[in-house]
Amino acid sequence: MKSLLFNKKGFTLMEILVVLAIFAVLAGIVLPNVLNSIGKGERTAALEEEHNVVVAIGAAMKMGNGTVVAYSTSGKIPAKSGSGVADNDPGKYLINATEFEWTITENGVLAPGNNNPLND
Repeated sequence: MKSLLFNKKGFTLMEILVVLAIFAVLAGIVLPNVLNSIGKGERTAALEEEHNVVVAIGAAMKMGNGTVVAYSTSGKIPAKSGSGVADNDPGKYLINATEFEWTITENGVLAPGNNNPLND
């Protein structure tokens, strides 16, 4: 019996094809879910950033008596600090610059800018 087990070398073609078929089925199940998750991650990050910018606008409006510094062109909002920054500038209340582009009107209306996942 032992001589039969030790004389067998390698895998048969059928065994290799079965393993490849199993890998193909697993890849067919996993790949669409992974690719879908990547797109959802960007949108979730944009929603979180939108919340942070809305809070910054609220703080700036409170300090600016109902008006804020407008970011009329679509772009990233820089985080600002120091004594020269106006109290009604939303950038003063952000820790980091925004990753996505936004537009803010003087009345505090926020809209997604160019290259923002919330535009899709």
